[in-house]
Amino acid sequence: SLYSLQDALLYQPSEPDTSRLIVQTPDYFHMPYEILTIPTSDNEKLHGYLIKQMQNGDDCPTLVFFHGNAGNIGHRYEGNLMTLKSC
Repeated sequence: SLYSLQDALLYQPSEPDTSRLIVQTPDYFHMPYEILTIPTSDNEKLHGYLIKQMQNGDDCPTLVFFHGNAGNIGHRYEGNLMTLKSC
């Protein structure tokens, strides 16, 4: 049943071969961004990007996007770009 397969469908057990080798930055899609490094209480660092609105920033909501466990954030920019352009 769908219930019994939910972990396999939602949490990918393997990564694409290039998921740790090729990580595009937002400039690949000409998106304005800042690099963020967030320290954690256990002395780790979380890396992320603040992708800014291209225009009308005050009229658009802020979206926090977590890409999940498969691939890397670079695999998600095309969808992020569509969201950016829709505002």
